[in-house]
Amino acid sequence: MAGFIGWREHLSILLATDNSLVHLLGLTHKEIADGIDRFIKAEIDNNRTHRRNRLEFNGFSYSAEVLKTRSAQRSPFGDELGSDTSYKITNESNGESVVFTNATPEFIRRYGFYQGRNSPFRTDPYQITKVFPFLKKPR
Repeated sequence: MAGFIGWREHLSILLATDNSLVHLLGLTHKEIADGIDRFIKAEIDNNRTHRRNRLEFNGFSYSAEVLKTRSAQRSPFGDELGSDTSYKITNESNGESVVFTNATPEFIRRYGFYQGRNSPFRTDPYQITKVFPFLKKPR
């Protein structure tokens, strides 16, 4: 699991903690994953040739940077998932940013896995809702 979770982190504790946080946010892992997927598809459709891009999505302005890696990193779950692309997304309205890989939505959807707190690709559920406020349900 190197690269996906930090040294001395325990996967079961990490999954349980993130599951509790998502529940407190009033969301499901699927809702978060679907929101990220929709953004990735909009970014890809809008960004055919540029590494940096600005776009409007769900009523918010974003800047997106697409980062290619030298080689794909394979899934820690032994499935077909892997990642060779990362995205740094900034919500221009509030300045909040998040970095995630192209495998992140499926890791979240299948496993409730947002990567370790000490991983450079940690996609914290709370941070996701700050970058993508349209995910929050009205209370």
